[in-house]
Amino acid sequence: MPPKTKRTELELLPDPAPRFPGKLMELAGKSYMMPALSLAQYVANKVRLTKLDAASDDFFETVIELTLVALKRNYPTSTKADVEEFLDLNNVNEIIAAITGRDLKAPAPAVPELGST
Repeated sequence: MPPKTKRTELELLPDPAPRFPGKLMELAGKSYMMPALSLAQYVANKVRLTKLDAASDDFFETVIELTLVALKRNYPTSTKADVEEFLDLNNVNEIIAAITGRDLKAPAPAVPELGST
């Protein structure tokens, strides 16, 4: 087994054609198609979604985790370290809007229960 080497730069390899549509974003000098969360990902992460409040103690950790979940739809080899490297204060709102369809500057809507009418 070859020895593990430390990754010194982002090693996300953009797919020739991302599987899911989204917002084209320039992150750390590379272009990525940032898809929204799928319905299954939304349901699985609805507790995390309620933590997308800038006053939350774990706001940035939540953004990192949700960004990784969405990014893996088009870039399955992406890692938490990749997201931590390209996520910054200049793009955090744009990324949240891309993966949730929600603008942080607008009031947060309640996260609906699946199956409620």
